[in-house]
Parts: sequence; structure tokens; C-alpha cells
Amino acid sequence: MRDRLQCAECQHMTITDLAYASGFSSASALSTAFRQRYGVTPREMRNGCR
Repeated sequence: MRDRLQCAECQHMTITDLAYASGFSSASALSTAFRQRYGVTPREMRNGCR
């Protein structure tokens, strides 16, 4: 998932699209799990904030 957020080829996909493609039931579920794992939201990761 982290790789997809940083991949230039996936920039056309919304975070919601990526969440569903990764098996999450919603963008919110992805965001919660992602923040617990990496300490940042998917949007922050995509925008390059660390």
C-alpha cells in the first residue's frame, strides 16, 4: 500500500480507490490502519510528509 501511494503510476487513483483495491471496506478503515502502522495518514504519505 505504501508503495502505491508513492508510485507515480498510481497518482491518478484516489485514496478511496486504493483502499478498495487493497481490500479495505472504506478510506476511513485504511486511514486508521495506515496511521497505526506508519504514524502518518495515507494522504500525508502521498504528499511526502514524514
